[in-house]
Amino acid sequence: MKKLNIMKNILFTLALLISVSSFAQNHPAKPATAEIIKSCDYWTQQNFPVVMNPESKLVGVNCGKGSFIFDIMLYTYKSNKSVDSKILEALNKSFLSGVKSNPDFKPFRENLWQIGYLFSDKNDKYLFSLIYDSDESGRYFRNVDVEMSINKMLSVADDTKAGQTEYKEYHENGQLANKSKYDDKGNRIEWSSYNKQGKKEVDFKFYYENGQLESVEKWKDDIKINETKYTYYDDDEYMRSGVSTNEIGDLHTIYDHKNGKLNGKFLKYHEKKLVIKENYNDGKSQDKGFWFHPNGQLNREINYKEGQIIYENCWDESGNEIDCI
Repeated sequence: MKKLNIMKNILFTLALLISVSSFAQNHPAKPATAEIIKSCDYWTQQNFPVVMNPESKLVGVNCGKGSFIFDIMLYTYKSNKSVDSKILEALNKSFLSGVKSNPDFKPFRENLWQIGYLFSDKNDKYLFSLIYDSDESGRYFRNVDVEMSINKMLSVADDTKAGQTEYKEYHENGQLANKSKYDDKGNRIEWSSYNKQGKKEVDFKFYYENGQLESVEKWKDDIKINETKYTYYDDDEYMRSGVSTNEIGDLHTIYDHKNGKLNGKFLKYHEKKLVIKENYNDGKSQDKGFWFHPNGQLNREINYKEGQIIYENCWDESGNEIDCI
């Protein structure tokens, strides 16, 4: 395989997400039995790809959360919208019959699991799907709604920069929901999320070439409210540097963490003005710290040693020295 089956994994994830949502509403699937677990282990541990016939091969199986999903590559098929629907109808007749009668599917049928097939071409490009659900009586039928949801949510991979691949998922209203970028080794190098209004939401994640997290940007309504950067060392320690803003995007805090503890500078702002400036070592305040009044006048000078206050001096907003409270 030229790629590390990225498309297959994304398709499986999408199918399971859609099916889980369906189960929560009206899908009658029962919990996995010992027989289902045994069958899942058998199918998922096959030596893929498995040649099915001269035109197709099985390249993966996903089993869990009430769904039994096959990933099939049609390696001689060239997608053509004018004939895709006819091919799909022909495949449906064959696969639906198998879903209803294949003895290998018996434990899944008895527990009303969803059975599905995801089809891709020789380049791992998604083509179409066949998804079969059952009603409470155990009657299986083709669930076109789920198929349409998969088709709608999944945007076929578009080549971006050389050696990179980009995938997109969409909300039901057509707005972009998630976007991921992968390098030519299958490592995710960027991930972003959007709300139903198309605005940047939640986290944007960026990765180093070795797969370690490089930075995280938190967004809300198109405003970046926090950015955290990561630096790693040979001894498995790491430094996390963050910059946060308030709800309107004004600078709020700048800080350094090392292995989960404040380590380095800590700067806090209010209405774009610096109000606290301190240094930390292993989570404890160190050396001198400075607090400021809203007008910029020094409010407090604190001398620390290993997190303990040694002494401090205080001033009012006019610069007059006062007792520290």
